[in-house]
Parts: sequence; C-alpha cells; structure tokens
Amino acid sequence: MVQILARIAALMGLAALASAQQASIDCGRQNDLTGPSDNTVYLSGGYSFAIRCHTLQLNNHNDWTFVGRLGVEACVAACATSSTCLNSVSTYDGLYCYHSATKTLSNGVIEKRHPYISTFKIKAPLNCKDKSSSGTIFTPEGSSQKYQILCDYQFGGNTLGASKRAETFEQCVGFCDTTAGCVDVVYSDAKYCWLKSSKTNGYASGGWWTAVKVVDGTGSGSTNTGSTTGVGAVNCFDNSADNTVFTTPLGTYDIRCNFQYDGDVLGASKRAETFEQCVDFCDSDAGCVDVVWSNAKYCWLKSSKKGNGYISGGWFTAVKRTVAAN
Repeated sequence: MVQILARIAALMGLAALASAQQASIDCGRQNDLTGPSDNTVYLSGGYSFAIRCHTLQLNNHNDWTFVGRLGVEACVAACATSSTCLNSVSTYDGLYCYHSATKTLSNGVIEKRHPYISTFKIKAPLNCKDKSSSGTIFTPEGSSQKYQILCDYQFGGNTLGASKRAETFEQCVGFCDTTAGCVDVVYSDAKYCWLKSSKTNGYASGGWWTAVKVVDGTGSGSTNTGSTTGVGAVNCFDNSADNTVFTTPLGTYDIRCNFQYDGDVLGASKRAETFEQCVDFCDSDAGCVDVVWSNAKYCWLKSSKKGNGYISGGWFTAVKRTVAAN
C-alpha cells in the first residue's frame, strides 16, 4: 500500500496528499485573468502559501532555479520542503517549476502573465477554529525559533507558573518564546495560556491548541526525547531532522526525511497528528521495525525493511535501531 501511495504522490502531486481536506489549486484556464484560487491561501508541508494566478514577480529574473517538470501543487510541495524557497512559479502545462529564495509578496512588482501560477510562503494568522493551522510550522515575529501547531490537542507536562491571559494564540506562543525553559504551550479558546517545561504523552482535547518548540537536528546524531529537556517535534518539514536520532522511552530510531524504504506493512494505516505519535505506535507494536508518516497525517507500521530506500517527498521515516535491510 505504501509503495502504491508513494507513486501516486509522485505522479499526482505531493500536495494533493498533504491537503486532503482543502481544495486543489484552481486558476481557471490559461488565458483567464483570474481563477477560483486567486488571492487565497494554500497549505502544504506545514507552510501557508499565498496563491497568485496568472502572475510573475519580476524582481531579479536571475534568482529563479529550475526544479523540474512538476504540476503546480507538486511545485508548491517541493518549495515547502526547501529551507530556502520563498516563491514557486509553475506553468499551466506542468513543464516548468521554478523556485526563488528572495521573491516575496512585498519586495517586487507582481505582474499579470497568463501562463504562470505564482505562490509565496507567508505567515498566515494561526487558525485552530477550523483546524487549518494544525500541523503547520509557526515562527513568532522577531524570532528564529520554530513551533509546530496542533489543534484540539495537548500534551501532559509540568507547567511554568500560573496561566497567562493571551488575546491570541500567537501571543501565547510569544510568551513561550521569551521564557527560559518553555518547551510547549497550550492555549484555550477562552484566551488563557499555559507554558510548560516538559511534555509527556499527548491526547485529543477539543478547544485546546498546542504549540511545541521544534528542536532542529544537527545531522550528527542529536537526540530528542519525548518527555525531557530539549523536547520538540521531529521537524522534517524543512528537512532539518534528516539523519538525526530520536529516542523514546522504549526505543531509538534513525530519522530520514522525505525518504522511505520498502517493507511489509502491519495492518491498515493509522491516523497520527504528528510524526512523533506515529513513532509511538511503532513503540507499542512488538513486530514494528520501521514507520513511515505522510504529511497528510497518516502512519504505516512495517514488520520489515527492504533495500536501500528511495527519496519520497512528503514522507518521513523512522527506523528502529539494530534493524538491518533484508
């Protein structure tokens, strides 16, 4: 099943999987002036993108890098997995996908050009009322620290002092960002905010919104734990956790971002709000040696790991230590 879905993702566009609950990008016909998706926001790979139909950002033509022959949603998904991409440009025929590391909505002239669809990474207001921000990555203004957002979900853990009044979820995350020792915040839609110094097992919790500090991997065997200092979401959205090590109370896993292995699947897929939760499922199954999680929030456990693996954008893998390829 995993292999079939991976091939579908490659052919039909990774973002189609990542956005199962949102409409596809629709800019109408090539010669139209606008389209249904024009000036809307599209979510892919944990980021929000502003859609501009039939447009090009004309500042510095030499900045574009040709990525490949990708449709618009696959082009956006590839931008989401890049730590440098700010702007993607696709042609209607799917023959050209370009990325830019400098173009934004505000730093150049955006001109109407019929054959092109442009998207720009943006910081949209956090929205957990319709869960559209769930799974996305948020960086507070003036900070470089990243947080993973989980809607209607929270973790156990030790609180840091009393609750704080916060008019917005963003303000709550900002409190964590300026408080030493804070690794996680939970915000209620009654506008109260709790900071936490540790994070234990999570659970669905309607009306409670969580932001988990993301600890970027170093690529040299850094260890994240599920309930101690340094806790954070395993961040494969920007590839920073690739080739790092993730340790749970029951096992140690090698992380591969945008990559997966062949292997025998253990039963049906499971819904998992985070990559960490997917790994927890493997921990609780004695026969599991490898998991793969899609950024559409589905998790597959495997009883075997075969071959050398292959690049697979939007799919994140955790291999239990001491497991050799068959």
